[in-house]
Amino acid sequence: MVACVVAAEHMCYLAEELARNAAYIGTPGKGILDVVASTDTIKKHLPSIRTDAESVEKGDAFFEILFTTPRALQYIRAVLVFEDTLCQNPLYGKPFLEVLNDAGVIPGIKIDKDETFAQDFAQRCQMLYEAGARGQHAIRQYAKVTELVLVTCFRALIYRDVMLEGTLLKLNMVTPGSYSPEVAPEVIAEHTVHALQRTLPTAVPAVVFSSGGQSEENVNLILAAMKKLEIKKPWAFSFSFGDDLHQSILQVWAGEKKNVEKAQKAFLVWWKANSEARAGDGSGIIWVLLLVVFIFLIVGFLFVLY
Repeated sequence: MVACVVAAEHMCYLAEELARNAAYIGTPGKGILDVVASTDTIKKHLPSIRTDAESVEKGDAFFEILFTTPRALQYIRAVLVFEDTLCQNPLYGKPFLEVLNDAGVIPGIKIDKDETFAQDFAQRCQMLYEAGARGQHAIRQYAKVTELVLVTCFRALIYRDVMLEGTLLKLNMVTPGSYSPEVAPEVIAEHTVHALQRTLPTAVPAVVFSSGGQSEENVNLILAAMKKLEIKKPWAFSFSFGDDLHQSILQVWAGEKKNVEKAQKAFLVWWKANSEARAGDGSGIIWVLLLVVFIFLIVGFLFVLY
């Protein structure tokens, strides 16, 4: 009986901590950095890498660039990594985990290393896409499908008594198909928020949006439009970046020590710009455009130099 009471108190403590962390990660204007797939991204964008050992070495160096960029972590609330990454030490000897903790960044660890299903699924999708199964649907159709998926997902979570206050929803925005006519950012914002209103429990503290293949400028405009909607939005809106951000920074770094400072500057400007844009007024869009020009000039300079 005593053991059961102690266990219940312990679970209550963990539940409170989980809820606090979820709300903290969903802070408006802050975001999530996803570096789970960075090693594969590095292999893809640095042709000079020929062995797995070189890949690991470059990966550690790339993580150091990201995690030790001065003032950058103030815009980040969580980092998604593999367990092995947290055990690594930057060149000056401070463990990555300690670097993140000191900056108030919560580490999220991917513990499932069996990616066979995900890889097979991605290959099948690519095969079907090349065969002609491509997105040509109206935005209303996408909204309806999104609502059905979210209802099914959260019905299952509630049935299994999952604590929704400790969860975050990572979601693409509701957009028309890639082969359908484009619509204004305000239209995407309205359909996305309406789909959430109809399906997402208010107990979920935040929705974390990914770019979903859209340009950063367009995503900024959509999120700014969401804030301006005069309808109920009981959740915080945050953002998550992965390979789309890594590719830009890798282009500047190019695996060379002499480019580390330039890469860190680009990383800081990127996060500052997106944080300001996601705060709601869209003013950070100008910074994003300037960053794109900056990266273009740096890459062009390196190409001429080599």
